[in-house]
Amino acid sequence: MATSDAKVAASGADDFAQWIGRKEQASARVSDWLVRQFHATFAPHLAEASADVLPLLAHWCLAPDAVEEARLTADGHPERGGFLPPITLPRRMWAGGEVTVRGEFHAGEGVTRTSVVRNVTRKDGRSGMLWFVEVTHDTAGSVGVMVSEKQTIVYREAGAQSAAAVPPTVTREEATRVEQVGTSTVRLFRYSAMTFNSHRIHYDLPYARDVEGYAGLVVHAPLQATLLAHFAAKIVGRSPQTFRYRATAPLIAGNPLELRAAETPDGLACCICNAAGGMTMEATATWEPA
Repeated sequence: MATSDAKVAASGADDFAQWIGRKEQASARVSDWLVRQFHATFAPHLAEASADVLPLLAHWCLAPDAVEEARLTADGHPERGGFLPPITLPRRMWAGGEVTVRGEFHAGEGVTRTSVVRNVTRKDGRSGMLWFVEVTHDTAGSVGVMVSEKQTIVYREAGAQSAAAVPPTVTREEATRVEQVGTSTVRLFRYSAMTFNSHRIHYDLPYARDVEGYAGLVVHAPLQATLLAHFAAKIVGRSPQTFRYRATAPLIAGNPLELRAAETPDGLACCICNAAGGMTMEATATWEPA
């Protein structure tokens, strides 16, 4: 796109209309080594699964964007303007999504992810300008699409204050199950490595604190979603068919987080709370009858 960065940053959604419908594909093979790495990273918080089955939501570790260091921006993300539109607001976060699971992937199986940009919208809120990019992903294996999902990515201005943790949707009194999980820097490092995620807020403390204004290293939103999805799967005894999640505030590493779940007519309502009791992610998990 020939438009200058300054013009793009101040422009309207029409400037990004050509990105809507943009498609890309990426392929990988499920390795038993990835399965072992995933288990080692999340143990003992994973739902039980065979050693040759890719765990729930571990498909996020398959075929990550591999960009050489010279093409990374100051925050560690790839340069803008390839598959995703060249939105120049500097703070980019994985805001939430919805995952539909139809089956499993096995070690040795080849998979292909097809991604499409579905929408690009601008909103102006109390924290300033925000851009939302909606993307869909279909991940297929040897017998067809096993995982379909919608993902929302949000971009915000530098210096904009992050959302504060809000009261939880599942209180401790309402929760039918509660679990404590550590948020060590080792777990953050391992997850960044498995997903080839070089966003510096997850491993570079001076950058996270002094440049982006966080109180410490930030726990990845998909890492939190993985913990919640497996928490729900352990409660019911099988993976949810549909898992919807939304990040509500940054979660800072160093203190244990708390997983909570309560039964609903459709399945489970889940959330993650920080050490102070504020919610950083909410989710719902639903199942079709066995």
